[in-house]
Amino acid sequence: AAFFQKPNNLTFAARAAQAFVAVRDYRKAAEFFQKLLTDPRQFPTARRDYAIVLQQNGQFDDAIPEFLLYLNNYEGKDRPQVSEQIEERVNGCTLGIRQAADSTILSNINVEHLPFNTPDNDIAPVPFGDDILYFTTLSRADSARIFRSQQSENNDWSAAQALRSLPISPKTPYGNGTFSPDGGRFYCTICQNTETRREKRLSCGIFFLKRTADGWSSPARLSASINAAEGGMTTHPFVFHKGNKEFLFFASDRNGGHGGMDIWLTSRFRNDENSEFEPPLNLGSVINTEGDEVTPFYDADDKTLYFASNGRPTVGGLDIFKSEGWQQRWTSPANLGAPFNSGADDWYFVKNPSRTGGFFVSNRPFGMEKISSRDDDIFQFTLNDRREQTVSGRVFEKNTNNLLENPRVSLYEKRDGGEESLRLLSSVMSSDGAYNFSLLPQKTFQLEVEKDGFRVATAAFSTKDSAKNLVRDVYLERYATFVSIKNVYPKNTDSLNLSKQEKALTEHGSYLVKQEKNTANDSLSFSKNKKQETKNNNSSLTKHENSKNTEGSNSIKNEKLKIKTAAESTQSVVFKVQVLAYETDLDNVNISKLKRVEDLGDFETETAEVNGKRFTRVLFNFDNYAAAATALRTIKDRSLADAFIIRYENGKRTNRSK
Repeated sequence: AAFFQKPNNLTFAARAAQAFVAVRDYRKAAEFFQKLLTDPRQFPTARRDYAIVLQQNGQFDDAIPEFLLYLNNYEGKDRPQVSEQIEERVNGCTLGIRQAADSTILSNINVEHLPFNTPDNDIAPVPFGDDILYFTTLSRADSARIFRSQQSENNDWSAAQALRSLPISPKTPYGNGTFSPDGGRFYCTICQNTETRREKRLSCGIFFLKRTADGWSSPARLSASINAAEGGMTTHPFVFHKGNKEFLFFASDRNGGHGGMDIWLTSRFRNDENSEFEPPLNLGSVINTEGDEVTPFYDADDKTLYFASNGRPTVGGLDIFKSEGWQQRWTSPANLGAPFNSGADDWYFVKNPSRTGGFFVSNRPFGMEKISSRDDDIFQFTLNDRREQTVSGRVFEKNTNNLLENPRVSLYEKRDGGEESLRLLSSVMSSDGAYNFSLLPQKTFQLEVEKDGFRVATAAFSTKDSAKNLVRDVYLERYATFVSIKNVYPKNTDSLNLSKQEKALTEHGSYLVKQEKNTANDSLSFSKNKKQETKNNNSSLTKHENSKNTEGSNSIKNEKLKIKTAAESTQSVVFKVQVLAYETDLDNVNISKLKRVEDLGDFETETAEVNGKRFTRVLFNFDNYAAAATALRTIKDRSLADAFIIRYENGKRTNRSK
């Protein structure tokens, strides 16, 4: 209100922006942070904060250039640390863009906003069987209460009813509950405000209730070895049984962690009611980070831990991750992706007992059912009941029939529209030459197989006419040897003093390099002169190659990745992927590297002097960061690990993002 009375006072705008962040209204926060961009001296972090709320509002395309512009203008001594943080944010935005475009994932998982959600925070879903759900509602007055809803045979959920069987005390509200598998114990979190001379702080601990013949006992606090000291946070219990032991996962900011909230594990002998939990074990640095790791759920059947984290690259806020293992031995956590994660906070993932679906919590907007990001709601997900087909096979060398090691096999969905409508579904590097992909029914696919030194092979097939699993063995044809072309680039190959054999090889697939008249950056443009080849039989697959030479153009045509591009002369900001740089010779090694990515479009080059040495850089050009990031992943997947993205503004190189 103060800002609207004095709209020229940016201090009021800054306070309003922070207030909207506090209540997680990202859209309104973005409006006020944008106003602060006019005075970067008074508000040096405004652009970063503006980019963050854009990301959390799901505006990934808008957030990326704001992050890069903030980093480009940042000159603090901690620039390396800030650069790493911004890189994680940009990676999260790129992940969000890619997930939003992948409807194949979404088609196999149905997400529903449950009808009993309230304007308050509804969290901590606990399935009790497949048709009963307990959950916690946190009111605006910081009180917590556990509710219950039941699903009918028509899959409709009943109105939520307060759980009256538990001994409720208005002075000690509790939530975040979980039942032991045998139903004999109920673990929950109770929070109370503690006051010291310096501050007022919320203190949370884990309690348990026992089921008796007369009902539930009063809550009893777990021992000091579990609950943190006064003023600490110990919460989010999850219990499961293994053998004669009861294991308890929980989250805590207790001493001995890696920073923020960490996930811990403890156990007790469940056949002894007087048995105490052992001192807890921190799950280690593979799971826990300097950020927060919370809401653990362990699927004992799959030996997989699901949890939420903001300490690693996320789509935005808290994201749900999974990791296989036990105690302190875990695989690297994988982001669960869409539809579970969004630009908002996503957490409290849990599966139902039948493993046909489950629940998670998010403050994301969701159609007309949830139009604000201010409160957390419970969402149900269901795995669609459909039988998947597979395609499998092995990769051989055509002439020798020898099994090839380490080919890259990629699966694309082929939608209406031909080559330009190919969408990458999965890509693997097969160590033993064998591959296997799951297929959705009633779809058309294209298989693509590539390996250094061999021609790329493709084949199309469909699951529309058959429900059988498919087998496709692939035979790759070896390329001829490449020619080394020196750093002088005449258009006539006769002046290169090549042998007849070398000239023949040059005319049938090796690179011809053409001098471009460009005095601004002394650039060179590489063009490819290929011979179209088609081969169509069940035993040999060959990629159709047909690339048009484009004289004097800096734009790139990239059908595989469907990247829209524009010439530098018409755009102030572009992004380029530097594939490699060489000093004197475009030798056999570098030509071989370029051959791996020749299908991504036309190259352009620029010369530069570094430490007294003159280098030639080979690049792809894109008109937006998301497109460049997509191409970079493909390039790195093809063993060009040194490739990176550079931001150009008005033709000048301004930023490098690994």
